[in-house]
Amino acid sequence: CFLANVEVTATAAPEIAISGNSLEIQDDDTSPSIDDGTDFSRVEVGQTLNHNFTIKNEGLANLNLTNSSSYIELSGTNADQFSITQPSNSVIAASSTQTFKVSFKPTQEGVQSGTITIENDDSDEGTYIFLIEGEGTINPALALNLTKTTFFEDDGSNITTGTVSRLGTVGAITVTLSTDNDKVSISPSLLTIADGETDSSAFNLSIIDDDEYTGDVTVNLTASASSYEGDSVSLSISEDETKPEDEPKPEDKPFFLPPPQPDYIAVFIGSPNGRVISEPEGIDCNKGQGSCWHIFPRIDPKTGSITRLTLNTIAPEGLYFDSWTGDSDCNDSKLYLNDSKGCLAYFYGIRGYQAPDVKQDAYFSTLGFTALIDESHNILSRFDLTHKQTMLMTATANDTQADPALSLEQTSIETLIAQNDNWTQAINRIALEDVLSLPVADSSAALLKSLDVDNYSLAMTAVQAGLATLEITPQEIDKQGLSYISTRLLFTDADNTKINFTLKNVSNTQAVLIKVWGTTSDLDPSVELRFNNRVLDSNNHWQQHSRADEIPDDQQPKSINDAALLVDLSNASYELGLNTANNISGLLVVEIQLLDD
Repeated sequence: CFLANVEVTATAAPEIAISGNSLEIQDDDTSPSIDDGTDFSRVEVGQTLNHNFTIKNEGLANLNLTNSSSYIELSGTNADQFSITQPSNSVIAASSTQTFKVSFKPTQEGVQSGTITIENDDSDEGTYIFLIEGEGTINPALALNLTKTTFFEDDGSNITTGTVSRLGTVGAITVTLSTDNDKVSISPSLLTIADGETDSSAFNLSIIDDDEYTGDVTVNLTASASSYEGDSVSLSISEDETKPEDEPKPEDKPFFLPPPQPDYIAVFIGSPNGRVISEPEGIDCNKGQGSCWHIFPRIDPKTGSITRLTLNTIAPEGLYFDSWTGDSDCNDSKLYLNDSKGCLAYFYGIRGYQAPDVKQDAYFSTLGFTALIDESHNILSRFDLTHKQTMLMTATANDTQADPALSLEQTSIETLIAQNDNWTQAINRIALEDVLSLPVADSSAALLKSLDVDNYSLAMTAVQAGLATLEITPQEIDKQGLSYISTRLLFTDADNTKINFTLKNVSNTQAVLIKVWGTTSDLDPSVELRFNNRVLDSNNHWQQHSRADEIPDDQQPKSINDAALLVDLSNASYELGLNTANNISGLLVVEIQLLDD
């Protein structure tokens, strides 16, 4: 038996180890953890969170990162939500380290995951893999949207409307509206945003006259809801009332008869085609009466301050109340009787015909109206939906002057349900980008809204005068729903006033009734139907139309000076040209409807 000397030689080799927050991350780790940094937890959409990771060589020879294109690879379904700052060197000496950074910047809500892969020359961990993940969240925040924020107490523009929007759509919430000054009245002050919705219903905001005659004030309006970041808007209110003289001077208004006594105020109301009543009682002008007047006490005996008179308008069937003219506070329908007052109420048609019950599946897939709009004249469209439908409504300037805005009202409940003056600021901008024909000017307004079966009123307005186009496009092409529209617009000349519409889903031909009338008798309008720049039909007085006797009795125009066309059309796009006697400017109403066979 003997002993032999045996010499053992160890081969130097690299050994990779990965750690985060000083905790080792195992190869093939599929369970991200907050402790080792592989779980980035919750990060608000658009924000960035960085985590550093360490590669250590625990071996005796150099460790080489062998992927030449990128030492650290990132893959997976949501890899675009992460990014990597690569280590500075591909060679890590024995007992040395290199670091790399992973950044998580979510662009969408929900859990996002990715896979980290490190190719190296470790003999048993040559492909080192582990998972990373994070959750993108939307900060629950409210946004106040007001039609305007600057007011003058006595110029007739001291009322506005607004809505509250939120980021995110999960869960129903109740929003409380409040102010830091009692000069502002809000109705309602509690709003609900339903689960799955981003916008509240509209609220009304009005400025309360305090009977002061000097001094301006800033009022803060605040929207708040539980677990949501609130929003505030500053309102600028200016006193612009003229201090009343000791004695009113009704003799300056010759239509007041008889002249009132010094302690009384005469109020004259003109209402040739509608009804106006007052609160407190005294004024009751009925249709056909033309005008009426009443004498009220200048000082309200109940309050000891200047009497405040509220005027209420009642439109007869087939007309709607449009506007006031006269003293400045007529526009607000609230008169402060510091002096004699005179107001004239205007009631216009759109005549409010009921849409026919169209049993066919044909519908308008696009309707466009181009005209001049300004602070006094808008384009107002009223349409009926016979099926639920998602509607795209756009307002686009045809020149550099107009800056149009849109507001949509559900007429059956007289409620403003949506408004916009810049599509890029819409809460559903991403959805709009999917349906708009980009590029679209930032000054354009757009609404994308899912609407129930009901009647709607869509107004396009602008502060500065300019040509603009209002366009209405149903989005759910498999649903019939838009078969009737009535639109009031300002006619200035034939070149600047045009209407376009497209018919879809017509099996053979579809009967279409087109009617045009003026809001004053001197306009005497005419209409021309074109297809591919070719005139298909035209008319000036509806009774002279070749198919006048085929127009249903309940759909016939009301005046012999109204224009009308009854035509059978197929699937195509058409244009209407309008004109008036001697090219006179004025308000025209255009009604387009599909008739049942």
